[in-house]
Amino acid sequence: MIVDLSHPIVRDGFIYPGFPAPEVFQWRSHSQKGRPYAPGVSFAMTRVNAVMNIGTYLDSPLHRYEKGPDFTGVPLERLVDLPGVVVDARRRPGRKLPVALFPRKELRGKALLILTGWAERWNTPRYTEPGPFLGKDVSAALVDAEPTLVGIDCMNIDDTEDGERPAHTLLLGAKDPDLRAPLQPGEAGAEAIPLLLRAAGVGGRGELPRARLRHRGLRGDACDSSTFRFR
Repeated sequence: MIVDLSHPIVRDGFIYPGFPAPEVFQWRSHSQKGRPYAPGVSFAMTRVNAVMNIGTYLDSPLHRYEKGPDFTGVPLERLVDLPGVVVDARRRPGRKLPVALFPRKELRGKALLILTGWAERWNTPRYTEPGPFLGKDVSAALVDAEPTLVGIDCMNIDDTEDGERPAHTLLLGAKDPDLRAPLQPGEAGAEAIPLLLRAAGVGGRGELPRARLRHRGLRGDACDSSTFRFR
């Protein structure tokens, strides 16, 4: 089964606290026929003005590091057709996830998807409450385990009360992807293709992708839209 993990970008949808709301409007409609096209020919085009780190998104190393690569420097092989391992963290002892939870010897070259159950809060005020996170010890252990992608189904992979942001710092420093996705335990694979945007002095720090989950042994109704973040 293939599950679309991409959140639609809408004006009144969820945004990270402090971020401006996205502006989505029709730039050209089918009511505008003719010039510059032939008589009767029309096209619909949408314009979006938004912070890219909203909804379903990927983080490039440039998101955390001034001289890190943007997504033009990330090979597509690191973003598509990835075998996955799902870790069920719904019965965690606290917010901070323990190192022992992760099968580190099985993660090299795979997408690690961490199920915490937090995605059930999506698009509600409860989603922004302090949620599960990866501490410095787990992040360092995952860097050593060498997964290609790490994902979690809550607002931030870091403790939002920790300004050092050790998960972002270590994982993006290792150039390994991060993901957020609500899942059930089982075999899974994931892929997400980012937009490649370039402007003067602006690279692809965090980009809006079309993200998909391929899974076996997971209930389709248990897989919902979520936030992919590739580090």
